[in-house]
Amino acid sequence: METEEPEENSRDHPRIIAPPPLIFGGALLLTLLVDWGLGDPSIGLGRDGRFITGLLFIIVGFPLIAIAVISFRNARTNIEPWKPTTALVTSGLFAYSRNPVYVGMALGYIGLSFIADSVVSLLALPLVIAVIHC
Repeated sequence: METEEPEENSRDHPRIIAPPPLIFGGALLLTLLVDWGLGDPSIGLGRDGRFITGLLFIIVGFPLIAIAVISFRNARTNIEPWKPTTALVTSGLFAYSRNPVYVGMALGYIGLSFIADSVVSLLALPLVIAVIHC
């Protein structure tokens, strides 16, 4: 596994407003409530189609998170974004994505949105991602 040491003089102060899982989960819950309040507009797929599509997104997303967590643990660095980084992981999934954990969470969010038949949740995802990256 390839890792890089952060610069000695760097100031590692992540600016997060809340833990990313809380942002994704809170946004999903809020948008499901809004969706329900609007009379449950439908994605347009049948129940089985939504379930299979949602499950596929979840099946792809959650392993990304698990692999990234293992990579962080192997590099002996913090996965929690509010804690200082002790090493940069630049190989494996991180060679292709700056943050595969967020990609996995977004895929899981999409999957749960499909399963819940929530148009509002899907439409809100770009805003959720923008909040995560602020």
